[in-house]
Amino acid sequence: GGGAGGGASGSELAFVKVRYKEPRGEESRLLEHAVDRRVGPASADFTFAAAVAGFGMLLRESEHRGSITSERVLAMARQGRGDDRDGYRGGFVEMVESYRRIVAADGG
Repeated sequence: GGGAGGGASGSELAFVKVRYKEPRGEESRLLEHAVDRRVGPASADFTFAAAVAGFGMLLRESEHRGSITSERVLAMARQGRGDDRDGYRGGFVEMVESYRRIVAADGG
């Protein structure tokens, strides 16, 4: 959808929405996070979602990836691991580590 969305307020710098599905899941879930002008520490969910989004941009070589690196993605994923009851976040961390080993082996 268009527009600023999310009920922007005067102190809000940005409103981030990330939609995702659990592995083998049928329904998508939505994470929403208002970024206040007085930016404080991000939640584990937000940090992890940012790592996943950044990794996707790296894999697609997106023009919007900015200065994100696989090292930064890995750091954010570890920081956002939180209470990883089902082990999916740990699996993502392992996948990024494998990617980094493959890229290093290819000289990248």
